[in-house]
Amino acid sequence: MTNISENAPEGQPTRGRGRPKISPEKKAESAAVLRQRNPTKLIPETQAIHSRFFQAFNFLLNSTDGPKIKSTYDFVKKYGINHGNFSKLKADPEKFALPVIYLFYLVDDFGISAHWLLTGEGEMIN
Repeated sequence: MTNISENAPEGQPTRGRGRPKISPEKKAESAAVLRQRNPTKLIPETQAIHSRFFQAFNFLLNSTDGPKIKSTYDFVKKYGINHGNFSKLKADPEKFALPVIYLFYLVDDFGISAHWLLTGEGEMIN
């Protein structure tokens, strides 16, 4: 049986199973990237979608006719969402990214327009 590291390119250090060693500089760079906030949350379009989601959510929460969300608790319980995380998402949109599946819930179960959620164009309700 041959050692996998024997097949490594010349001059390339390896560690178990033939994987290349990661330099300390590369590790530090990767760690710095992981510590940064998710840049997609800072894109204006992402923030606008987040805002429209909660605009539609509040509309359904306060709705007297048609599709309605009874309470935030009922919504998070129905979809298995952590209530604390949902509250943080609502309170601090710049810190937390909105999971795409939440948009699907409003579109599929409550008749909110996907086009409106994503672009802000057209009517909120299909």
